[in-house]
Amino acid sequence: MAGRPSAIIASALQGATIVHTAIIFLFFVILAAIVDAVRLYWEDRAVLAAFRRVVARARQARAAPDFNSIIAHVLAHASHSRAARILADAIRTASGDAAVPLATLAIEGFRDAPRRFVRALLPFLPLLGFLGTVIGLAAAIAELPLGLAAGSGRDLDVSGSLAGLAIKFETTLLGLLASMISSLALNVVEKRESELSAECLRAVDLAFTGSPGAPDA
Repeated sequence: MAGRPSAIIASALQGATIVHTAIIFLFFVILAAIVDAVRLYWEDRAVLAAFRRVVARARQARAAPDFNSIIAHVLAHASHSRAARILADAIRTASGDAAVPLATLAIEGFRDAPRRFVRALLPFLPLLGFLGTVIGLAAAIAELPLGLAAGSGRDLDVSGSLAGLAIKFETTLLGLLASMISSLALNVVEKRESELSAECLRAVDLAFTGSPGAPDA
């Protein structure tokens, strides 16, 4: 019995219906978007680490960091990075330039659009699972009158019907599992992204106040 849950999950993954295929395909589409978000997150961490190193070297030389040079040479090379944009905007704001460049707003919108699309896809995972179960139940119920009809010459196989129902509920199980995994992974990534944004703002604040920067993670 210990291995039964894993056997049920394995059976759901091996389902051959079009609904099984649709759920697995959609799950991997969402997973690919999450993996790409993780890649971008680590690129952002590298940009923040580079910024901290430049500021630390300036502090060791007992000189004020040249923020214009940092924007032009350190952050400009990673202008596609969200961390670079946050750092550059924070530096400009701390320097008295409160205007946010239109390019930053455009890139933020370009980044948020696919994330909203991924968020919109998540509810389809359990919905597809329920759809597969409803279709299977409808087909099973439609066959009941044939087995119960007098003189049909067919015996009603209750155990077989229950086994068939178990198979039909596999799509619901698969959809719920895919939804939970995807939602958890996406929430973890977005939590890390929010923490990184706060770290960027904190790093700029420490650079302007002259306090020692926190060690890189």
